[in-house]
Amino acid sequence: MNKKITPTLIFSIIILCSCNLSPKSEITDVQKEIIIKEIELIWKASIEGIEQLDVQKAFKAFSRKENTRYLRDGYLYESIEVAEKQYADWFANSPGKASLTFNPVAHDVLTEEIVITTAIGKHVFTDSSDSQRTTIVGYSIVWQKEEDTWKMLNMHTSIK
Repeated sequence: MNKKITPTLIFSIIILCSCNLSPKSEITDVQKEIIIKEIELIWKASIEGIEQLDVQKAFKAFSRKENTRYLRDGYLYESIEVAEKQYADWFANSPGKASLTFNPVAHDVLTEEIVITTAIGKHVFTDSSDSQRTTIVGYSIVWQKEEDTWKMLNMHTSIK
């Protein structure tokens, strides 16, 4: 064997052997159900915030990490704080109320710390003259576990 190849081969074997190649343990169905229930409670509170025109409650579920993103109808907010301020202005000047329902909703539990939610929402806005406007909105949300609670790390909405 070539003497120059031997040290490289030995080094490669050492590196390969030092890597942890064992797969992570699978999440059980019971664990997935618990995670989904936790997320649904947090999301429900956020939705109630929108319906009550309470921006703090609506945005409480968002992470405050720098890499948190909110993409709405082709517009990427500079930060969650910028999005929250815009919604606060909208809520303060809203002459009506909103109602949100979701069907279907799918939660994909990827790990014990990452979940993706995909949903179709029906938003009914009722103005002060009881006139209603309905929109259908697609949602994709990436949830991340932060300090024992679930937070939205990324949300994308598209209005149909």
